[in-house]
Amino acid sequence: MEDASTGDTDYAERSKILSLLFGSRSCHLEYIISLMPTRCSPKTISTILGSILDSHSPSISSGSVLAAVMNSLALANPDPLTYARRVVLADYIIDEVNYDASTLPNIVQFIDESVSLREVHIEEGVVKLGWLRSLTKEDRVAHEVIMNVFSKASASSPILQHYISLLIQLTKAQPYLLIRHLSLIGSLLLPVGRLPMRQLKSKYISVLVLVLDLLLMITPDAFKEATQIETILSSYFLIFDGIGRNRFWASLVLKFHKVCVRYLELNASRARAFFLSHMDVMGQIVKNHESSDRSLLSDVLTSFGRFCDE
Repeated sequence: MEDASTGDTDYAERSKILSLLFGSRSCHLEYIISLMPTRCSPKTISTILGSILDSHSPSISSGSVLAAVMNSLALANPDPLTYARRVVLADYIIDEVNYDASTLPNIVQFIDESVSLREVHIEEGVVKLGWLRSLTKEDRVAHEVIMNVFSKASASSPILQHYISLLIQLTKAQPYLLIRHLSLIGSLLLPVGRLPMRQLKSKYISVLVLVLDLLLMITPDAFKEATQIETILSSYFLIFDGIGRNRFWASLVLKFHKVCVRYLELNASRARAFFLSHMDVMGQIVKNHESSDRSLLSDVLTSFGRFCDE
């Protein structure tokens, strides 16, 4: 059975590789980046850019990131710039302009020509990002706290609660900070979702509750392009498959109901398509666990049934 620490290890290894590839400013690196449009498939380009922009890292060169994005984004398929990744890219733009102001004209032209960067604006030659501001220090803190929440899941309750409290405080103080780290949470949650029920109950219930609480706290913008939200919710569907009426999971399921309803309210068409792919498990948890949100979810399931019958 896969251990939860695998997620930590995989993420650390990926971060190390990205730092090695994009952590310097040299002509050799620029040459390698220039080869991406001609030597990589659209899907590979999308994967590379998505990995670079999953989380802002001070160890990665902003110039290298922007060179890769500006040279190859138009060829990427599917488009890797989810909402959260645009936030990360905006911070790399700020880093690069602060490092070398002469890069601003090229960045302005790139932004003007890119339909994927509508949140970023240039006014009077200055990058205006509104709430998209540099949070390098906070990024490092948030990353460390999230990693500790998962790695300390089996530790004594006071230690885990300390990190849970810190993460909640960070989210309240900087709501958009969590959006920037949803991909990290999703990657750490994937191996957790595959653990035996006994291990989930004894070690991870507090973490599972926390993640749902955070999804209820974050701003509605996070649900606009919800690939990372769906990655997280998929782990819960995996956990809930076959739990029946087990009362142990009741409070977690009811909180999950609330997240599902919020997703439906904020991005109905995308949410319905996603829930349709998990219709069997959704049906189980709606049928077996009553809540104030059950009626809406039941209506959605009923519409799925009519759709499947046609």
